[in-house]
Amino acid sequence: MKDAFFFAVTGILLLSAPISSAQQAPVSKPTAVSRLELFVIDGKGKSVNDLQPNEVQLNEDGAPVTVDSLELVEKPVHYGLVVDVSNSLRTQFPMILDVARRVISSNTQADQTYIIRFTDKVELVQSSTSNKLALFQAIDQLKPEPGQTALHDALYMGAAELQKIPEVNRRKALVIITDGENRASRVKESELFDLLREVTFPVFVIGLTEELDRTGGLIRQSLHNRSITFLEKLTRETGGRLFFLETNAASQVSDQIAHDLRRQYVLTYRSPHKMTKSRHKVEIKVTDSKDKKKRKAIHRPSYTNQQLRDVNN
Repeated sequence: MKDAFFFAVTGILLLSAPISSAQQAPVSKPTAVSRLELFVIDGKGKSVNDLQPNEVQLNEDGAPVTVDSLELVEKPVHYGLVVDVSNSLRTQFPMILDVARRVISSNTQADQTYIIRFTDKVELVQSSTSNKLALFQAIDQLKPEPGQTALHDALYMGAAELQKIPEVNRRKALVIITDGENRASRVKESELFDLLREVTFPVFVIGLTEELDRTGGLIRQSLHNRSITFLEKLTRETGGRLFFLETNAASQVSDQIAHDLRRQYVLTYRSPHKMTKSRHKVEIKVTDSKDKKKRKAIHRPSYTNQQLRDVNN
């Protein structure tokens, strides 16, 4: 009887004893629900508004990831309009004023805009407002001015101004009108892109590069090519878009920007990575349309997990 009691108690103790860490079943760590925003365009650069989730292929750091949802979401926008007023653009300034007014004309009462002008000095000429009259008056006061061009400084100030705005009910973006020439910035290009990688908003560029010097050589790019290379990098790294005003009508450019500022796809998926600040490369491909037309996704090439969760809140 004693032996039976001993074995019964021992069995109970063994069953109730904690399992060692080596014996414990592995516990899967929760994945981050990630959201990112993107544009989709056709072969002519026009927005595609009927994309379906099964037409999207997503890779994170080279590994395929399943798309949970895809939705075209329209929201108000808070954007900075940054205008190059350097004297080198004096012959193109009527076009600059025209396209700036057209972009502002698309604003709704729910949108907010601020305006920055720059040559070698960068100045906020209109703080954030939904008052179109005030914005138009600020644009009407702009004129070409002497001085070297501080493009990096203007972009840095525009991004920093937008970064500190805490609102979560509006999208954010920068719209810059420039020829892409940079001559007098205190901010280095590397410093500018360090800041732009910290934020999640796109930069839209309205480029006027046609009159830039095209003289170059084997060692040094022409001013024209250097400017285009920089503007392409700027939009590529921020998931924005580049429009050349010389080859597009002001109405076409402003209409496309107005659409993309407020209507973007929000894609959700579960990231396989831990919730850290490490940066992950994101690749998105979309299939051709049913009528075989090419389509392309435009998005930021890399994010941290924190940025992914912050997108669209």
